[in-house]
This record gives sequence, C-alpha cells and structure tokens, in this order.
Amino acid sequence: MRDANLRKVPVLWIRYEDLVEDPKPHLYNIMRFMLNEKDLAGTNAERRINEVLAKGKEATQVYSLKSNTLFFNT
Repeated sequence: MRDANLRKVPVLWIRYEDLVEDPKPHLYNIMRFMLNEKDLAGTNAERRINEVLAKGKEATQVYSLKSNTLFFNT
C-alpha cells in the first residue's frame, strides 16, 4: 500500500465481504475504476452489471452440491 501511494499508482480497495453483502455499488466502482469513467449510464458496463445483479445469488455460486451427498464437487 505504501509503495502504491509513493508511486501515485491508482488503487481501488474493496473488501470481499462488502462485495458479497451489497454488490451493486462495488461493481459500479470497479467498472468506473477500470474504465476511468465517472458515469456508466448507457454503457455496456452498466448493462453487464445489471445482468449479473439480475442473476442474484446464482451469479456468485461457483460449485454445485452433489445431490446424493450434499458435498461440493471437487
């Protein structure tokens, strides 16, 4: 963190817990940071964020449970 500050490197800090709890503002912040834009209105980035949010919890589920054991597939 100190090195990034000394070199004036743009950094965006986001806590995983915050992203999981309330993803919308954090997804917007990530896209604005990556695209160096203040407003995402009418952009593909905004469209994609809305698509991901519309999926709900399904969008963040990486693994499915095995139906017979209810353990994660590995």
